[in-house]
Amino acid sequence: MTIMLLSDHRAFPALRDQALPSLGIFTLHPTFNVEPIMNTPSVQRVHEAHSGVHVVIKSFEHKTGLDGRRFLPAYSRALLSREATTLAQLHALGFAQAPYLVPRPLATDPERLLLITEWLPGQSWGSILETTLQTRNLGPLMAYVDTITGWLATLHRRTATTDSIDSTNAWEYWEKLLRQLRGQGLLNHAALANLRMLQAHWANSGELEQGLRSMIHGDATPANMLFTAPAELALIDWERSRHDDPAIDIGCMVAELKHAFFNMLGDATAAEWLIRRVYDRYGLLNDFDQAEFASFTQRGQFYMGCYLLRIARNEWFSWDYRQRLVAEAQACLVVR
Repeated sequence: MTIMLLSDHRAFPALRDQALPSLGIFTLHPTFNVEPIMNTPSVQRVHEAHSGVHVVIKSFEHKTGLDGRRFLPAYSRALLSREATTLAQLHALGFAQAPYLVPRPLATDPERLLLITEWLPGQSWGSILETTLQTRNLGPLMAYVDTITGWLATLHRRTATTDSIDSTNAWEYWEKLLRQLRGQGLLNHAALANLRMLQAHWANSGELEQGLRSMIHGDATPANMLFTAPAELALIDWERSRHDDPAIDIGCMVAELKHAFFNMLGDATAAEWLIRRVYDRYGLLNDFDQAEFASFTQRGQFYMGCYLLRIARNEWFSWDYRQRLVAEAQACLVVR
């Protein structure tokens, strides 16, 4: 439902005084009509009636963790700043035009916890993937997956550093996952003991410290990918971006592929052909030698297991399916 945004609305000053001038539009009396998008009230599309432009407002005011607790304002403000800064950096690096895009940041209001960006029309990768799996027409998936892989490979190449990877963040996230899964009752004593054993193997291997840091998206899920055309992709929602292991993005991407096929088709191995293609294409685009490719796929295996555990936290899936996801994550985390 579209409603008119009144002049006393909290977003009105930033829209009028920052966002519109960023687009070369100057008016004292704009007319804004707004509607929710992405099935969440924290993200809204705004249409300015006189100029015809569309922008997106993202509010960080009601951000919460998985436990439902609202983030402190200082933390929400840091997320806002990170996303706005990252978007500006990526535009400067060339991610302002097809085939690989990010929305242009137009305005920020840290006091009101608002970020305003340009609106990029497109279809979410999540809806494309769901429709494709429902119809069993898997042929087009290869081209879509190639575009996603190319986007992430280009991001990682353009932002590569000479800094070694530090696994501290990985193990902090690991502990958070185990704590949440235990709190939900998904991990019995045997499952927890097995995950701790696997943790020890990975920690002792030193594999997670191999490679160099690049900027990563940090949440490379289907909901954050918009195809603006069949071979043109925009990535949104950069609040979790940081310089870290590029294998994190790929591990997240392939975990989501595995989950989508598993959930829709009932076969935990159904996406293996696409996952192999992701790694082969990523390695080719980055000109990996044999040792680099082996190390990258090993680290990707770890993060794939982590993100399967992450997906298993979602209570809208059946208990049986969530248990099966935990089992798949454990199988994925076996050190080979």
